[in-house]
Amino acid sequence: MTERRNQYGQPTGPELADWTPRARPTRDPLSGHWCRLGAIDAKRDAAELYEAYAQAPDGRDWTYMSAEPFANEAQYWRRSCTRPSARSSPAYSSIMACCARARATR
Repeated sequence: MTERRNQYGQPTGPELADWTPRARPTRDPLSGHWCRLGAIDAKRDAAELYEAYAQAPDGRDWTYMSAEPFANEAQYWRRSCTRPSARSSPAYSSIMACCARARATR
């Protein structure tokens, strides 16, 4: 089987014909040696996450996101605060242990 890739050469995986929904994640943080994985709080994390994602010269950092790149931080913040599942199915970011800043999937 040929691996599917997007315009940036990143693998997007095969179609999942028999996929069924899984349980929604909880808002409980997961702590590890290098970082803490926690539910995104848009008011607290949006600026740092937008800054991290905006560093890419093109849209490749948004490949596995549920939205396209945003033109500015305000658009990203609005989307983060108003997405329909923001409260019932949280998105997650990693909080780096070394500097306590939210980081994107870089």
